[in-house]
Amino acid sequence: MQKVNENKAQRLAEYNTVFLQDQLYFASRHRIVKADTKVLLEDDDFVVTPFSDVEPIYIKQGSVQRGQDQTYWHGLVQTKHQSELDAYGISLRTTISMHAWDLDEFGNAHLSMMNRFKHSPRWKIDETNTPILEVPAEGQIGTTGPPPLTPEDIERHKRLKKLNKRKFHSVSATFSTLDGKKYVLAPLKYTPKYSVIYEIDPNKVFLTQFDYPSETEDVRSHGEIMQTLQYQTFREGLPKEVNKAVKGDIE
Repeated sequence: MQKVNENKAQRLAEYNTVFLQDQLYFASRHRIVKADTKVLLEDDDFVVTPFSDVEPIYIKQGSVQRGQDQTYWHGLVQTKHQSELDAYGISLRTTISMHAWDLDEFGNAHLSMMNRFKHSPRWKIDETNTPILEVPAEGQIGTTGPPPLTPEDIERHKRLKKLNKRKFHSVSATFSTLDGKKYVLAPLKYTPKYSVIYEIDPNKVFLTQFDYPSETEDVRSHGEIMQTLQYQTFREGLPKEVNKAVKGDIE
């Protein structure tokens, strides 16, 4: 994870204030970072250091599922007692998900997986909304398929043609350690190129009604029920953000 300078981190936090209030309800500490997405594009082990006073967490690659717009990287957390854990078949697993984002001409970000071409990108739309087939580059092969014809398809195709595809990736993960510590890496909602990493405070975690199947008797204590109600009240009181731009970066 790459450090974000203090001034930039403050601006990112301000733009994502409501998201961070919600996300950090159960956290003991946090910091704004930029995930190093290059390591997830390579078939190799890597190290995560959530905070400067935390021992590095070594992640051994397990399996990787890569698509055009997303990657799911499954790994095993390695500890000082790994040989003993292996003997008993005990493992700490983690899944890291990475999603690509496109940028429009205004610098706003859009999930790449939501912007897949329905028609070949070799079709361009002229000023009269007529599809025209672009001349293929030298050596380019492949079928083109039919052009967009309906007004809706033409408008969508025009919008997609203006996008800068897969300009950055957002990263999500949860890392657990043998001593029970848990660290969450979550992309910032309105600037997903950057993330917040935080440590879960076990004293703030409580059982909710959703921790039990519907047919199971609710065995929560009175205190846990009150904590749930307090949390629900907190979330309901957060400001509602509507039509807020998701940005590729922030000045």
